[in-house]
Amino acid sequence: MSESLSKKLSDGIVDCINTICKSLPFTKIYRAKIISNISAGIYKVLLNGKEYDLPVYGSGTFSDNEVVRIVVPLNDFSDAFILSK
Repeated sequence: MSESLSKKLSDGIVDCINTICKSLPFTKIYRAKIISNISAGIYKVLLNGKEYDLPVYGSGTFSDNEVVRIVVPLNDFSDAFILSK
């Protein structure tokens, strides 16, 4: 097998694995930036180019442009929340 063919094959396998892993039901933690405070305990955050309005788990306040941790239980963004400090 030629080197370029094996490289293409391995790249294809890696792409497939990455695509599958994105939708697996595991809890994921991301870093996001606070855009603004919407109301008590609710913040607008920027995560991977998209804006989300998320609650804070626990107590804590954040400033605009502060980097926070976002928890997405079982890869379900409808349950996502900001981890307090």
